[in-house]
Amino acid sequence: MPPQELPSAKGPTDWLLGRRAAPERPEPLTLAIDAWKRAQVASEAGDWAETEFWAERALRLGPNDTRVRFLLGMALLRQGKPRCFRVFQELSLLSDTLPAHRGLISAATLSQPVGEIGRLISSLLSRFARPTDLEFAGLAQEVSARLGLAGWCAANDRGEVSVASAAAPRFLLDETPIRCRRDEAGLYRLPTAWRVARHLSVMVGDRHLLGSPVDLARHRLVEGFVSADGAGLAGWAWHPANPDAPVTLRVETAEGRRLTAPVRTTGPAQYPDRDGLTAPQTFRIDEAALAECDGLVHLRDASGRDLAGSPIVPDQWGRSARSMVARAAGGRLALPPHALLPFWADTPSPPRAAPLRPARKPQGLAVILPVYRGREMTLLCLSRVLASVPRDTRIIVVDDASPEPELSTALDDLALARQIVLIRNPRNLGFPGSVNRGMTAAGDRDVVLLNSDALVPPGWLERLQDAALSAPDIGTVAPLSNDATILSYPRVDDLQPPPPGSEIDRIDALAWKSNGAAVLDIPTSVGFCMYIRAACRAETGLFREDVFAQGYGEENDFCMRARHLGWRHVAAPGVFVAHIGGQSFGAARAHLLRRNQTILERLHPGYGALIAEHIAADPLAEVRRRLDRARWQSARRRGVARASALLITHAEGGGVERQVRKRAQALAGQGLTPIILRPTEDGGCQVACGVEQGDLWRDDFPNLTFRMPEELKALAAFLRPEKPQHVELHHRLGHSHTLLDLAPLLGIPMDVVVHDYAAICPRVTLVTVTGRYCGEPDAEQCMACVADLGSRLREEITVPALRARTAADLAAARSVTFPSAEVETRFRRYAPQFASRITPWDEDPTRLPRRARRSPRESGGQVRVAVIGAIGTEKGYDVILDCARDAARRALPLEFVIIGYTHDDVRLIDTGRVRITYRFAPEEAIAEIAAQEADFAFIPSIWPETWCFALSDAWGAGLRTAVFDIGTQAERVRRTGHGWVLPLALPTAGINNALISMVQTAN
Repeated sequence: MPPQELPSAKGPTDWLLGRRAAPERPEPLTLAIDAWKRAQVASEAGDWAETEFWAERALRLGPNDTRVRFLLGMALLRQGKPRCFRVFQELSLLSDTLPAHRGLISAATLSQPVGEIGRLISSLLSRFARPTDLEFAGLAQEVSARLGLAGWCAANDRGEVSVASAAAPRFLLDETPIRCRRDEAGLYRLPTAWRVARHLSVMVGDRHLLGSPVDLARHRLVEGFVSADGAGLAGWAWHPANPDAPVTLRVETAEGRRLTAPVRTTGPAQYPDRDGLTAPQTFRIDEAALAECDGLVHLRDASGRDLAGSPIVPDQWGRSARSMVARAAGGRLALPPHALLPFWADTPSPPRAAPLRPARKPQGLAVILPVYRGREMTLLCLSRVLASVPRDTRIIVVDDASPEPELSTALDDLALARQIVLIRNPRNLGFPGSVNRGMTAAGDRDVVLLNSDALVPPGWLERLQDAALSAPDIGTVAPLSNDATILSYPRVDDLQPPPPGSEIDRIDALAWKSNGAAVLDIPTSVGFCMYIRAACRAETGLFREDVFAQGYGEENDFCMRARHLGWRHVAAPGVFVAHIGGQSFGAARAHLLRRNQTILERLHPGYGALIAEHIAADPLAEVRRRLDRARWQSARRRGVARASALLITHAEGGGVERQVRKRAQALAGQGLTPIILRPTEDGGCQVACGVEQGDLWRDDFPNLTFRMPEELKALAAFLRPEKPQHVELHHRLGHSHTLLDLAPLLGIPMDVVVHDYAAICPRVTLVTVTGRYCGEPDAEQCMACVADLGSRLREEITVPALRARTAADLAAARSVTFPSAEVETRFRRYAPQFASRITPWDEDPTRLPRRARRSPRESGGQVRVAVIGAIGTEKGYDVILDCARDAARRALPLEFVIIGYTHDDVRLIDTGRVRITYRFAPEEAIAEIAAQEADFAFIPSIWPETWCFALSDAWGAGLRTAVFDIGTQAERVRRTGHGWVLPLALPTAGINNALISMVQTAN
């Protein structure tokens, strides 16, 4: 089997294609759009089965597209398939919108008990404006009656309440009874106090109506974004609870003076919100309407909360340019604090060094926590802070007008107990504004900015302070974290969750043990946990809340200003602080982040290049490597002291990875710890644990690497305490051949496991330029083939040298394992001397399980053939393409469904005879195959497969299978009788004729 059975989502690799030059292949996004359009056409035609197929394919190609998921759910719902409930459940988690929850309720009626349906309806009515369709009203009335309730209720963003009940309701606003006036439309109007209340209870007698209590904070919520576009202000806004309702906005100065009449949104936005099921509405404020403004402008909703991006200077870049021109001309233009100037504009002198004064301990320390949401997380953060900081540390919590009363009450209690200093913003200011209030309250103290979702270990503050005072020009310090951009560990290029609570302190202790008090220079600090020297803050100033609004980029701007003044920013790799992450500004997050990144680059030209240069140099690589090694050794010491086995394999995934994982589990069952050695991109070797162990955080050691061949002895020294018993060579692709010297260095035997023909064929699959099995000619013809198509081995080696090296490796091995006798026989032609054994990768079934069958009406007389896996040249792509075209040309009752994908889906789909499902996880293969209800399977591989997991999966799904007369696939079918063996040279028409005839015996 080739090293990679499934190519990456970004496109096929040379392994899949079997050729040097890959054909132009559409990106998954293009294929997803095509499938989406086909699904829409099918839905408009009322063909819900067809809609289901194409929506399922589109969802695989674009898994985060909620519109596709919604259409799939609707297709299943229209067919009465209970699976639609799970689809809508997943959708409602991704998209907290009215269409998603409305679909979930409809899906629940197919399979859920009335109590669950009632819970879903009540949740929707509490959090959204009532759906307007009569079907929903009837369902809500029926369910409320079956639950013994007097009716149902719903509210909207205008403080109006609908009540569907024959009995007179009574209303309680946050448990306080109120009287509501009923208007001519039958709506109850709430008093103005509803704008600050949390809940509205609507009751008949002593029981709530369905939908009560109503979440009033949700109905008041407005999400939006504003930016300056050179001709005024523009943006979008919406009520998530009532997306069709217009939003009223106020335009105010910083002092609260209103500049224009209220602004109302109109029409859908040009860009949809984050989920695509609903579209916010746009607004525009022309420059003329803002003429009297001489500073910052706030755009606020009816509750007085700023939109994301507000406050803002309407003509910010024009003001900055005019200020620069005036300065250059020698004018004395007074600069307002909101003038956007490049970081060098305020300092006419060249960059200078910070004063070289002795580093002294500050007058005290303050920890500043801006808080907005998340009571449980905030209190957990504070509990760790309170338990870990010196007693004289001032803990300043800034409540940024939290919408959660429980959180505010908990903070009040801590303040009354004198455990924290509490500052409460009158309205939401965002992260920069809250931090500034905290830093001002800190006075001359050094401060640490700490997100309320950060979890600190013991001794963290003292170590950050020691790092800050280790040199007089250090301005800021930041620790390692699981989520801290350039300071992330173990990976810097991937989002990763925090370690389990019990592991945080252990990882921090290991970070200190492995990296100690070292500091490393970084271009900018990271704001989730950022120590700032008071002297640096005094020279640099506060965060620019006037520029960065709610947040993103403000700490980077601060660091760049400080950097210009000669202050350094450093990492303290001996400290690890966990970060939960996930803070957002709703649908506006991406817009705000993009806007602030643009501002940051304009304020500090070259900032992006500076960060890119740092990432490329990666000065923290050795830091992460030492910590990986310390974690590994600590976990192994805490675990059962047992021997190990070393498995050398490639990093391509596919069938080899599938078998290596299976082998690792078997070794673990024998009492051995499997240790896997994979290649790195630069030819090194990465060490990983082969099975899940509770003590290992995510089983993730991406930095535990050794350069080859320079660090071969170091690798042996690292592995020797693991008491390895033997080495298993599964695949050498990407590795230096010197890695095989590991076994003699450790004094242990090496076993070889053969997965494909990479050891004898630089093309791996024994397929030549004709796209067919080469017949294994002499070495001279093999070298000509490699010259035409190129080698896949990622090393310069001739065919004779490769085979001679393989013969020596196999002869030196303790044993060589083959999955079938057919493969062993082929290897004997090139390496006659070795000790071998045959071990099939799977146990072939004696009888096939029963499978789902289509009725004659469902099949319409069509023969459906399943083709499984990632279909490239060797796997029979051209065979299927020719068969599909022949079936269309001769109008044969034949269709193919590829459970997987190919290197060119479009050409196959365009035949009208092929459907392609796209990706699936190996463990889901059998269910995926069974779901297509094919009559039988066809493995069209034209190379001698060494095993063929696709055949195993087809049989697992109960499908008899046709194969060509080549390789292990033919050997297995002949031995079991679970299929048919076709001549390899059979022409296309003959293949199709044979496939049609097989349906008579397939069942």
